Amino acid sequence: MINSRNGFTYLANIVMLSFSMVLFIFEKHSLMQFEVLAITCVILGIITNFFYISNIRESPLSSEAEFKEKIFVREANSNFSEGERQA
Repeated sequence: MINSRNGFTYLANIVMLSFSMVLFIFEKHSLMQFEVLAITCVILGIITNFFYISNIRESPLSSEAEFKEKIFVREANSNFSEGERQA
């Protein structure tokens, strides 16, 4: 799940930077550049949030993450000796 999130973050950055480059080439007024870029980011953010909310089920992911965290903590604590745990 984290790899997908990082991948989508990189993709979003590349898309917006590419869009910005094209926008800066064709639009010469800096105020209009900022307005178009800001409105585009807000609209795409809203669309992707609705997609995430409608398609990703958080409850199973959260419970699985908590379960795996307990296993990790248990294994990490068992790897230390008694003296290392108290230090």
